[in-house]
Amino acid sequence: MARKHLLEGLMKWATREPWRDRFEAVLEDHVLPTCDETGLEVDEIVSTLGEDLFMSTVWACAFEDLLTREFDDGSNIVDGYLKRRGWKETASVRAYMAALRNSVVSLYEVSDVVPDTSFRARDLVRGGEPVLISERSATRTLKQWDRFAERIVQVGQRTQISGAVLPFEYQTSENLIEGFRSIGNLSGKEQKELAKTFGEDFDLAVIANLSETERLRAVSSTFTTCWLIDAIDRAEQSEMPDLRNADGDELLQCTVSYPLADGTADDDVRAALDSCPDLRPATATQWNWVRREKRAASSAARARPSKSLTIETTR
Repeated sequence: MARKHLLEGLMKWATREPWRDRFEAVLEDHVLPTCDETGLEVDEIVSTLGEDLFMSTVWACAFEDLLTREFDDGSNIVDGYLKRRGWKETASVRAYMAALRNSVVSLYEVSDVVPDTSFRARDLVRGGEPVLISERSATRTLKQWDRFAERIVQVGQRTQISGAVLPFEYQTSENLIEGFRSIGNLSGKEQKELAKTFGEDFDLAVIANLSETERLRAVSSTFTTCWLIDAIDRAEQSEMPDLRNADGDELLQCTVSYPLADGTADDDVRAALDSCPDLRPATATQWNWVRREKRAASSAARARPSKSLTIETTR
């Protein structure tokens, strides 16, 4: 039996009015700028990424964004849910929901990973010393100097991350950081151009005068947009370039399939591949092999529905 999600009650509450329509609008904030940039429809974006990856990243980020928003009537979904249904939740879950309600997403760099225990996260936007994060599952995939967008919350004595995690490539993260830092120094025309990139309707001249934390809260969907455009670009780069070795010989692409033992679950395969330090997830069913000690031809591992593991490589 699947483990109950901590926010299951809140998720069901979000399907009621007026929260259902409000969440649809928030989700559009996170997705439609990517549609405009790539020319893809929403269902095409889901198909490109895979439904599982889309739900665990884009949908999750939009949902957590909804939890922080106050609407024109002064209402907030977490406040309303805890008032009417909070008695059904444990004290720890209520504390987690309250922490998410006041959270803000930022970009972090990973260090000091202790598997199944903790890691440190340094805020690349607001600065400061790295904070110790109590975490189990994420430490099995996070590696030293990885960068990701996330909400860090304090629940009781524990500092932890929320459920929505966006892993960023180094250059994409640098571009995003530079965009945030430049907001206060832009001309009116440049602000309008940046607003188009962000896909937001707000006035960047106002945003520039906010504190860094307030600014991050105002542009939270931008993290999703930047990550999503980059993820789609990488997923669509399927054509192999003309690769040759030092002698000029063409590299040969190979495919090897390994049958999996009876009873092997998809999660078992993902966990095994995620534990390999040289494998980086590209989609929900594909990992890229990037060897760190020297440049090498890349490989891709794919988890197939037919209960086999396929390794595609060049040599």
